[in-house]
Amino acid sequence: MTPPSLSPSGAVAAPQSSPVYSGRLGAISDEQFQRCLTRMGLGTFVAAERVTSGICGQNVFITSTRGEYVMRGYPLDDSQLAREAFMARHIHDHTTVAGPWPYRIDSSTDIFGWPYALMRRLPGRRIESPFKETLTLEDRRAMARAFGAVLAQLRTVRLPDCGEYDQQTDAIRPTPDGWKGHMRSVMDRHLLKAKQCSPNTIIADRRYIGDMVERGMAALDVPCDYTICSSDFGENNAVVLPHNGSWAVAGIFDLHEWLAGDSEYSISRQAMQYNDEHPELAYEFIAAYAQGQPLRPGFADRAILYVICDRFIFWNFGHDHQWFDPTHEFVRYAGPSIEKLRDTFTALSAKGLLCDA
Repeated sequence: MTPPSLSPSGAVAAPQSSPVYSGRLGAISDEQFQRCLTRMGLGTFVAAERVTSGICGQNVFITSTRGEYVMRGYPLDDSQLAREAFMARHIHDHTTVAGPWPYRIDSSTDIFGWPYALMRRLPGRRIESPFKETLTLEDRRAMARAFGAVLAQLRTVRLPDCGEYDQQTDAIRPTPDGWKGHMRSVMDRHLLKAKQCSPNTIIADRRYIGDMVERGMAALDVPCDYTICSSDFGENNAVVLPHNGSWAVAGIFDLHEWLAGDSEYSISRQAMQYNDEHPELAYEFIAAYAQGQPLRPGFADRAILYVICDRFIFWNFGHDHQWFDPTHEFVRYAGPSIEKLRDTFTALSAKGLLCDA
């Protein structure tokens, strides 16, 4: 066996024969896993397993004599682990939704060369192939309702301010001008980036979205309680289990993009994904949320604003990674999602769940 060598951070590098768990984490030895388990008081190492889902490659499943865990390492930024712990603690303390708690953080770098966190592995199944192909439309409707109900419950977490997490104070850093100020800043940032990514189309794009953005901004004047929220809420960051002849959300995770703001912000991306699969799913998802937390006046205009914001996230990222033809207009990308959502609003209005479709 090749003797271990010291990395620049002072950590002992894994022997070359050690398994590589992801491109980001690299090779990790059984001895390193045991050291982190010992430090956390979580028993004797039994096995480790690659996590094949997700795009960042930060996670590894670990089994010890004390249970099953997820190790999350090589943070994307200096505050990621603390931010996720803050959100997980609030979910645990104020709801019955299962999340990544306890969220144990080791900020030292002597084991792996980077900080890491350990959390319990949630029971349940991810909604992905090949499992997803075995599900009926009624299964999918039940799951959509379950996610709507969970999101409504998350809205019960109350925070005094809106904004991003601040690691220095372990609290939310208030955003000037509240949630409306936050969204205005976000949209301005997205538009500036889009102008850089696709300068030949952004003038037409701004004409297309201008009125919708302004109506959405005006609808932000309707007061909301500040709670935890994220555009990344949904099936891609959760597991499900059968429950009483139906389905339940067994737990949610990956809280990196969460912040404090309007709970309705968490609806749009998952609603768009449901609409792409089957329009009934988007309806069931939003209807279940509305039954737990009634939609505030102006919801339709805010939801479209949030869709535009979310589509810009992918649009700009996609241009950075050459996913799109530079002449492809944003309206061709975002327009179908917006129109499908308008159809969902009509169905919600017909059931009395939305008064401003």
